Amino acid sequence: MHTDLSAHLHTEECNKFIYAYKKCMENNFFSKFFGHCDRHEHWMSKCLKKERLARRKVNADKAKAKNVQRQSNIVSIFDDERWKFLDSDD
Repeated sequence: MHTDLSAHLHTEECNKFIYAYKKCMENNFFSKFFGHCDRHEHWMSKCLKKERLARRKVNADKAKAKNVQRQSNIVSIFDDERWKFLDSDD
């Protein structure tokens, strides 16, 4: 199963493979069932995977940056003066 193959969701490179795959499927009604369009699907799937992995890396980097920001916020909260009484040995 493929992701949504709408043109606005993919790069220009992948859109070429998607267009070729769709065109092959439309023009080869019976032979598509016997693997005529498999090479188009293979290249389209490779391109979609490359896009997905790139999005995954960007999202992972964003999440790491967000976690670093959260950690620094937590540290700054506990470095505040109002929490100093926790460290005192009264």
